[in-house]
Amino acid sequence: MAKTMAPITRNFRLCLAVWVYGAMGALASVDGGDTAHWAYVAPERPALPEVRLKDWPRNAIDFFVLDRLEKERLEPSPEADRATLIRRLSLDLIGLPPTMEEVDAFLRDREPGAYERIVDRLLASPRHGERWARPWLDMARYADTQGYEKDNRRSIWPYRDWVIGALNADMPFDRFTIEQLAGDLLPGATRDQKVATGFHRNTQTNTEGGTDDEEFRHAAVVDRVDTTMTVWMGTTFACAQCHDHKYDPISMKEYYRLYGFFNQTADEDQPDDRPVLELPTPGEERRMAELNSRLADLEGEYHAETPVLETSRQNWEENVRNALSAWRVAAPVDWKSEGGAVLQRQEDGSILAGGKNPANDVYWVELETGLREVTGLRLEVMPDESLPRKSLGRHENGSFVLTGFEVEAVPGN
Repeated sequence: MAKTMAPITRNFRLCLAVWVYGAMGALASVDGGDTAHWAYVAPERPALPEVRLKDWPRNAIDFFVLDRLEKERLEPSPEADRATLIRRLSLDLIGLPPTMEEVDAFLRDREPGAYERIVDRLLASPRHGERWARPWLDMARYADTQGYEKDNRRSIWPYRDWVIGALNADMPFDRFTIEQLAGDLLPGATRDQKVATGFHRNTQTNTEGGTDDEEFRHAAVVDRVDTTMTVWMGTTFACAQCHDHKYDPISMKEYYRLYGFFNQTADEDQPDDRPVLELPTPGEERRMAELNSRLADLEGEYHAETPVLETSRQNWEENVRNALSAWRVAAPVDWKSEGGAVLQRQEDGSILAGGKNPANDVYWVELETGLREVTGLRLEVMPDESLPRKSLGRHENGSFVLTGFEVEAVPGN
């Protein structure tokens, strides 16, 4: 996910809760009165209404449905036939019609609890998570492409599968919320918890040439703010981006306080700059473990000390030492200066320049080695008492500049 997948601080969960239950609890109303805004008043369980058909309700909600019907002088519709019931139930819970075999089995099952058993079976089906992931993924603006302009593909389907798995596992809603908003910030965050933060990686990405990355990064942060409040609070929070909300107790200042939580991501509005999380399959993980184990063994063999390696190293070191001591001083047999300097051969075989000292000069020196094979030539410069500052060159500061060095080899007599 290197860069976090969810651009939120570790304090996000606590701060968001304080903001929601503190600021949202403010008194406000559309008519300017003092009553608490209806959307933020804690619900209270009402008493069940009195109804005439007391045997019809099967649960508390039925009382309210029947109460309204009776006020409208309507009667409940008759119970649907069993084939219709199983079709409605199957479409509601898994989004698929029942098979003929399932319908026939339900028609034959006259034992008490037949309907409840179908409910349990459908809730346990993997299709249940797929059915109810669809509306959530719509709210999460899930897509397999980037949005804007080119609308290139992006690989974020593991987040889709996480949502399906969470619903099938009946994950508690508070955990479902926390892991999607800040799963990567949990202590010891698991790979699945990091994948869950894909909720806010579903923002559009503009890869068109010439666009301003910061502009569209800001647009993505705004989208995350608005989506969070729309999904979890069911309010049109986006209005407060430009002004205090006209109908809800939300100020423009409060909007940008929440914006600040999400505005902590370093990624640009480009796919290559976004966090990437490797998600190998279980089979790929096993294969990677095998290869890493084999690699460790080979590296161990490569770095292991053996008698053969020790002997080879000693031989190599000896060859290097011999090569370094194989230099021979070549005897000069002729020398001259094109610039008119006086060149004199010294007792140690070196050549010392004196006399005229032009700004540029070319020295020619003929050497005789007596060797059958020459693999290198080295020019050695030595200080002398007669040179300025007893240094290496004839400049007043004792320096010189070598701009070229050419060698021509000819066989001896």
